[in-house]
Amino acid sequence: MRQTGDSPYRYLTKIRIEKAKEFLKHSENTIENVAYLVGFASLQRFSDAFKSHVGVSPLQYRKKMSRLADIALENSTTHSTDVSPE
Repeated sequence: MRQTGDSPYRYLTKIRIEKAKEFLKHSENTIENVAYLVGFASLQRFSDAFKSHVGVSPLQYRKKMSRLADIALENSTTHSTDVSPE
C-alpha cells in the first residue's frame, strides 16, 4: 500500500470524495444517491465530509461545475470560425 501520511479513514474519505466529484460533474444522480454510491451511510455525513475536503457543499460544487461547463461550451462555439476555402 502506498504511504500518504493520512490515516486509512482519511485516505478512504479522500478517494470517496474524488469519486463523488466525478458523479456530481458527469451524472444526474441525486446528491443523496451519490452519497450512497461512494459509500457514505448518510447524506449528512457525506455533505459534511465533502464540504470539509472541497470547501463547498455538494450542491454548490455541482452548480459551479455546471456553470463552468456552460461557459466552456459557450466559448467553444463563440470562438469557432468558419474557414471558407480560398
